[in-house]
Amino acid sequence: FDGYHLKCGVLCSLARYEEAEQALAEGKEKFRQDVGFDLAMAKVFVHKGELEKGVAILLALLDDPRARVWKKDILMELARIAAQKEDAGKTLFYLEQADAHCRQNGQRDEEVCYLLASAYITQGNYPKCLDKVQELMEFGTNVSYNMAAHYYKGVALQRLGRPDQAREAYHLAVRKCRTVSLSAPGAVDSYIFRALALKELGEYPKALELVDYVLLLAPESAEVHSAKAVILQDMGRA
Repeated sequence: FDGYHLKCGVLCSLARYEEAEQALAEGKEKFRQDVGFDLAMAKVFVHKGELEKGVAILLALLDDPRARVWKKDILMELARIAAQKEDAGKTLFYLEQADAHCRQNGQRDEEVCYLLASAYITQGNYPKCLDKVQELMEFGTNVSYNMAAHYYKGVALQRLGRPDQAREAYHLAVRKCRTVSLSAPGAVDSYIFRALALKELGEYPKALELVDYVLLLAPESAEVHSAKAVILQDMGRA
């Protein structure tokens, strides 16, 4: 059983999609009741760029009682596809559905929480963003998510007109990210969130110096270049 899924994953990573489909078809023939093969097939279509075929399979699975154990994964895949299609409304809808499903089962999911916090801050729903960043801080298991939570908290508080609390959150984000940078110098996101927090604190030279340093470590990083552009824009040098 697991061998078919493993084989499919390897073949997809090699862009050998027809062979991946064949492996899944063989697996489904042997394990007819396991809808995990349908979910995997949907992901193959997504890898191939055939998004609508993938969506059709996933939506059918949502109505299949046998797929309940896979429901969170199905909803997350639908959210990823919606994000890929730049459909912010559907992305948020499926993420909220995934979050609700987890809660109904007495669970919380750190990735769902992080993606919801990101979606809320992008769409300007700052009160809900604050709720999610608080949850992320309570998790504390994923270092990258935790750093993002501290930075997002500052942004949300600032947008809600609470500048003193926002500055406190940004200062804490700087300290948290610095600690991560010292323990894991290759953690690029620790420098990015630290630089963005410094920017919000008005410490532009420090923020710019930091991103220029990171560009030496990761010159091809789109995220670092984007962070630098934002800092320069705020400095009026874009």
